[in-house]
Amino acid sequence: MQMRFDGLLGFPGGLVKPSEESLEAGLSRELKEEMGVAVPLYYVRFLHSVCVKPERDEVGQRSEDLTMWKPN
Repeated sequence: MQMRFDGLLGFPGGLVKPSEESLEAGLSRELKEEMGVAVPLYYVRFLHSVCVKPERDEVGQRSEDLTMWKPN
């Protein structure tokens, strides 16, 4: 969660233009822009997306961390 422009807490978000970049590349870019976290593409695997607002092509997506570390 992060502080939004309106003073409320919210999840980071952003837009991906499929004609310009893959969903994985868009996720990596948005993580860097929104949270300052650099995530190489090879650490991200796209799992699925859900269309939230068809009129705006708003899509939610879920990705999976592919690092080797596993919690105990």
